[in-house]
Amino acid sequence: MEKNRTTFGLDAFWETCDRDNVGDDPLERELCFRTDALTLYREQIEAAEEMGDDEAVALLSRHYEETRRTVQKLREAILAQKNEKATL
Repeated sequence: MEKNRTTFGLDAFWETCDRDNVGDDPLERELCFRTDALTLYREQIEAAEEMGDDEAVALLSRHYEETRRTVQKLREAILAQKNEKATL
């Protein structure tokens, strides 16, 4: 069962963007945020592997995979949105 969770930090991020009138597409902003998170997870996984911390590797790997799936869904949504605009 997939859990849809939002962190308080992410909520604050979006509120700041909205308050500052950042004109980017919300899906594209989210995609950038999640793509950055993937990079951080990869770095943390590598560090945990070097330290031999199998438990951290497993936990971080799960988070990485969840985020990777979210990135894929965001890309699909952005593509669908662009295709819809192109047919109008």
